[in-house]
Amino acid sequence: MIIMKKATTFLLLIFAVIILCLILFYLTKKIISEKQAQSFNLILISVDTLRSDHMGIYGYDKDTTPNIDRWAKEAQVFTNAYTVVPATYPSFAALMTGHNPFKSKIDSNRLEGIVPISKKTATLATVLKKQGYYTAGFVTNGWLNKYTNISMGFNEYNLLEYNPYDDVNKNSVSNKGILNKKDYEKFLDKSIEWIGKNKDKKMFLWIHLITPHAPYDPPEELRCAFNNAYCDLFSKETNQELEQERNVLKGCSDKSLDEITLDKFKTLYDGSVAYTDRWIGKIIKKIEDTSLDKKSLVIFYSDHGEGFDHNYYFFHGTVLYDSSTKIPLIIKSPFYPKGQMINTLVDNTDILPTIYSLLHISTNDTFDGISFSDSLNNGIKSNNSKKKYTFSVSTDAHKASVYDGRYKYISSLDNYCLLNSQTEELYDLSKDPKELDNIVGRNIPTYKQLKKVLRDKLTTYNFFQSIPEIQNQKLLDTEKQELMNKLKSFGY
Repeated sequence: MIIMKKATTFLLLIFAVIILCLILFYLTKKIISEKQAQSFNLILISVDTLRSDHMGIYGYDKDTTPNIDRWAKEAQVFTNAYTVVPATYPSFAALMTGHNPFKSKIDSNRLEGIVPISKKTATLATVLKKQGYYTAGFVTNGWLNKYTNISMGFNEYNLLEYNPYDDVNKNSVSNKGILNKKDYEKFLDKSIEWIGKNKDKKMFLWIHLITPHAPYDPPEELRCAFNNAYCDLFSKETNQELEQERNVLKGCSDKSLDEITLDKFKTLYDGSVAYTDRWIGKIIKKIEDTSLDKKSLVIFYSDHGEGFDHNYYFFHGTVLYDSSTKIPLIIKSPFYPKGQMINTLVDNTDILPTIYSLLHISTNDTFDGISFSDSLNNGIKSNNSKKKYTFSVSTDAHKASVYDGRYKYISSLDNYCLLNSQTEELYDLSKDPKELDNIVGRNIPTYKQLKKVLRDKLTTYNFFQSIPEIQNQKLLDTEKQELMNKLKSFGY
């Protein structure tokens, strides 16, 4: 009996030691992880106008994104991410501040008056700069100019002035291409060279690629690579002619566009996506060759999609279907599980608080977004979002929407750009991902609930009542007006 008691005591002692060791190991690991995280770099690679459903990693059946797909297989891929506004500047304003357009009133690129980020707002770059990061941006969209204040906090902010496109109305545009690829590629080469020269710095690096934004002008070998039925047609039509045709289609049409026209421009779009993927591959390779991938949090993101799915609208900004509002979001870090597809509902206001959580950066700022760092820590096991709804608003506030992870309700606040004259739309995305079957009159409880949620959100922020004041703002100086004129030539 005494021997048995001693044996039991000994076993309990061993068990206690094991538990203590596990606790100490966990605490030590946590401390090391936090210390390492605070020394990590942040690299943001963003692509303009990239639809997630035109990427292989998200299930597209055409091989448009082989480089991104390879990289993403070792990362965490978010399959339910949305932008609060499907336009470049307001999308990035939300990402960089964590504030939604209802609060910031930044809902549009807006030609008639830029609503800048408040200089009192702590942006991602201003916070990281104070934390000792060297901040650098290489940006290729003219809407992300100095007047927006998006460049606040950057030690270096390199903007390829206005856009890398020639005015399509000029007679000088030839069949060689609307996109000034020489300047564009030199600029991207410069960003890649920067990585090599600054690899030993604690950095926040942002590289933004404007392709596949319209005009869709891939290199010759990619023009009909994803549908060779159009090779003969593309050889006969100049880029100028194609872009003039697309400019007619980009507005809201009273009649449905034919499938051949849609297919033709989707083919060019896919070629532009593939062209962009080549450059993403070069950027990723440089990150890996310099071993920055071993000490960096890398985020891949698109500001919005492109709306050519309902056969009446062929651009972005004005409609709130998933083709425009659903975005790719991929995050990779040595800290977290790899190869995960995560269905957590997020929008781009959530990215900033998540970055601060992952890098263990403390701030007293308040955000409209919610950190989804738990999803990264737990991988695929964490598919239940803290966010009940995502909200989106179209440019210049013609439409607003709310999405609960299954149902999306869209309210049109005027008669601009309506699909089949519908001012209210409700879609069950679990059964109708293309948002073709409006069930407003067939699911009254969900319709009433989401309508109230959206109305309460807009009322809380007094959002639409303040829009006319913003719309009436005028540009004050000739320099800004020159910028707007150049952007108009880009098709806005």
